[in-house]
Amino acid sequence: VECSEAMAGKLSEGSLDESTSIRQAFLECLGRLPDSQELEILTRVRAEAYEQFEAVNNTDLPVDVAAWTQVIRVLFNSDEFITRE
Repeated sequence: VECSEAMAGKLSEGSLDESTSIRQAFLECLGRLPDSQELEILTRVRAEAYEQFEAVNNTDLPVDVAAWTQVIRVLFNSDEFITRE
């Protein structure tokens, strides 16, 4: 949780646009850039999370950071991120 919040804070503070920020997060987490479908999905995840947290923010985080945290959690929970034997 703390790692995703820290990474989300970096994305939120940056001056990159949303698509570039998603690409950067994807690259940092998975070592490659997202394809167009992955980029679209993560863009939608962020937009939906932003709307949800804007309506009811039950965290101590700013809305933007909370929304980015959801994107990072999706990446952290992907099969590609998790080492499996």
